[in-house]
Amino acid sequence: MSKRKKKEKDKPPDDENTSLFSSSEDDAELRLTIEQDCNKYKPYMVTDYNRRYPEDSASGYEYVVFINSNDDQKPIGTRDMLSLSGCFQRFVKGIKYLKKVNKFKIGVVFDKPNLANAFLDNTSFLKDQDITASIPASSTELTGVITSVPVDMSNKSIFKALSLNTKKIISVRRIMKRIRTNDTVSLQPTQTVAITFASSTSLPDFVFLKMWRLPNIHSPQLILYLKNPHKPLNG
Repeated sequence: MSKRKKKEKDKPPDDENTSLFSSSEDDAELRLTIEQDCNKYKPYMVTDYNRRYPEDSASGYEYVVFINSNDDQKPIGTRDMLSLSGCFQRFVKGIKYLKKVNKFKIGVVFDKPNLANAFLDNTSFLKDQDITASIPASSTELTGVITSVPVDMSNKSIFKALSLNTKKIISVRRIMKRIRTNDTVSLQPTQTVAITFASSTSLPDFVFLKMWRLPNIHSPQLILYLKNPHKPLNG
């Protein structure tokens, strides 16, 4: 009687090993691509920008600075109004009046732009009062929109190209569109790009991008969208 040969354990074919390795490589490449796309379309802002009123602003205007408490448990609007106004009167120059915006925000109104800017730099007073001061974006910035911008350009590269011929650009942001497919939602870049300028008076009529002259359009319809960077346009 012949001896039965022991069957060797089945080994996975070589192509299966290769397939698994390739799949792992593909996954890593996909993750890298997704990460690059996220950075590519992330809103780009200049790093050294601080919101300020132009020193040569015309007279007759009011220049507001918003203040809020650094302690969330003690909103600025719950403080004693007379005590607060007394502190401002003693230590801050050029205040025209104070106005309560809401429970968490008070407006300090100045009659000169340089005095409003100086208040932002009064770090000792702000620290003693445990408050933060800021100029509202609507008072010093305007946003325009350009179209027909290739989707393969990152926000950073758009900023660099525009800044060669256009000054005072502080941020560039590509408009993203939400696409729903069955139960999956994805973001798709559009050819529309929002450009924010450090200006409170007017936008340039056009900008130059890679030798192309593009109209710079003021689009009020995008204001609500731009206020919420995590809420893309619906498709």
